[in-house]
Amino acid sequence: MQAIYVCLLASLVSSYLLFSVNAQGENAFDNNINRCLFDGWSRGRSAVLNAKMECRGRSYAGLCYGLRRGTALYAVCYNQNTLIPEFSGHVVAPLGRNQAAATGRHGFRNEGGRYAPKTQTDEKEDYEKYSQKPIIPKFDDKRRFFNRGHLTPNEAFDDDNERELTFVNTNVAPQWVAFNSENWGKVESAVKRYANQNNRKVYVVTGTGKN
Repeated sequence: MQAIYVCLLASLVSSYLLFSVNAQGENAFDNNINRCLFDGWSRGRSAVLNAKMECRGRSYAGLCYGLRRGTALYAVCYNQNTLIPEFSGHVVAPLGRNQAAATGRHGFRNEGGRYAPKTQTDEKEDYEKYSQKPIIPKFDDKRRFFNRGHLTPNEAFDDDNERELTFVNTNVAPQWVAFNSENWGKVESAVKRYANQNNRKVYVVTGTGKN
């Protein structure tokens, strides 16, 4: 009986550790977006930036996302007043030889790590389709409502684990559903296609603004 308890305890500890690692891996590992990403864009012969990216002040939270600590796949400057990002940055790399593109799609989550913004959109309620009906003229549950639009798109990356990192509410802004799936989707696909056809990296900064 004692052996059974020991085995059960070991199993629970292992499950907890695995859950902790997975949860932490989905969250931002740093809040200095220049150190984790943009400083690398201003070095060498192929430099694409000549100044640091600004994300300072109480209203803003820098967030760095990546599978390996210290190496960001993308970085976000999140506005804690508007509850949407000011901008994000990422690199679109060409698909390697014999490398198949990822196919998975994941559910959205809130940022829950050490650098999480104090205020965020609610991962479920704020983008619920029918809650928008009272505030959107000519609401249409097929074509006229807001959904989550990635700033750094999941399709920028070719690995399901990398794509999963983009499904966080600190990386989305409201977009008309038709624009998101059609116009914006075509832009994202065109950038990826250019990188693949020309076998070169594309450095992308995507921002939001007022109407």
